Amino acid sequence: MKKLFLITLICIAINAFSQTKTWVLEQQIVGGRNWFSQSSLMESHFMFQAGADIVRQYRNLGVGVGIGYSAESETEKYPNNKIVTRMHYIRIPVFLRVTSNETRVRPFADVGLSFGVFMAGTRKTKSPGKPTRTDNAYPVNDPDMGFLGNAGIINKINDRMNFRTFITYYYGIAQQKLVTCSSNTPPIAYRNLGVGLGLNYKLSTKTKK
Repeated sequence: MKKLFLITLICIAINAFSQTKTWVLEQQIVGGRNWFSQSSLMESHFMFQAGADIVRQYRNLGVGVGIGYSAESETEKYPNNKIVTRMHYIRIPVFLRVTSNETRVRPFADVGLSFGVFMAGTRKTKSPGKPTRTDNAYPVNDPDMGFLGNAGIINKINDRMNFRTFITYYYGIAQQKLVTCSSNTPPIAYRNLGVGLGLNYKLSTKTKK
């Protein structure tokens, strides 16, 4: 199923690339909440992302690829201690975009896949009256992968620049097992929900004849 979705995405991307109208460079930051699946003891934690995309737009359809930094965390609370896990990824999204016709304010939606390459991680155990214990943490399955969805508004500033506001959701489908020096976690998957702000720059515009 995942392979079929990826092949379909690539085929549509190739078709859009061959009939391109506009290259768009995007920069964005995202803040929100992150949590891990599969555990009732885990609570959501602050999530931060910053990155850039390049989008090839043809009429109301576009295809894009990006790269960005993602800081993701979660908290586990127990009767005698609290464990905070922080994971740092470089994420590479590949997505399709649908927009309305060219107006000053227009809605857009993205759907695609995001691949995460693990960079670093820590797992801190905090207990009352005891020193905080810090372990390195890393996932057994690397890279991470999941479905990505964005929906928002593009506001036109001038002929070359747009301001973008959007809601983003990530649904991890790769089962991760976090390993530390002292313990292992059950298999989990990442979930992210955030609000983003960004700027779009039109780099060039041309139409295939």
